Amino acid sequence: MPNLFYIPIYPVGEGTKQNTFGILYGPFDDPVSMKQDMRERFRSASDTAFLIINGCVSIMEPNPKEMPASKKRNPGNNQHYIGSNGKMVCRDCGEETSLAHIPFPVDVSGWRTDRPGCNTCGYQEMRYCPNCERRPTYRDLPGYKECK
Repeated sequence: MPNLFYIPIYPVGEGTKQNTFGILYGPFDDPVSMKQDMRERFRSASDTAFLIINGCVSIMEPNPKEMPASKKRNPGNNQHYIGSNGKMVCRDCGEETSLAHIPFPVDVSGWRTDRPGCNTCGYQEMRYCPNCERRPTYRDLPGYKECK
């Protein structure tokens, strides 16, 4: 039996850019229960559209090479990677590394802006092994410092 899911999209209309709220609701067994849930959650949002997905929930089997979270090392040490056939692989487990697209706060307090402090974001990619290292955050980026 198929499962229905939905994602609210806002705003709707000519000349507007559509942005998702980033929340997936579901699964629902039938369209009636899904529409009832939409009405309950978004009563006053007459200009909200919904992306409806007809799919199923799939649970991935864990990778046998993946270490428990408590034993994973911190990311960012490139000495753990080696180039092989045009790819970067982990020296410890042999799996191909991943790139994380990490947003980080930018301190613009010294600039001439209308707001002091961290009021903008930058992005940087960081390589890590999903089996041996935890997923990096902005605190793992080289040269990271807290905004004041």
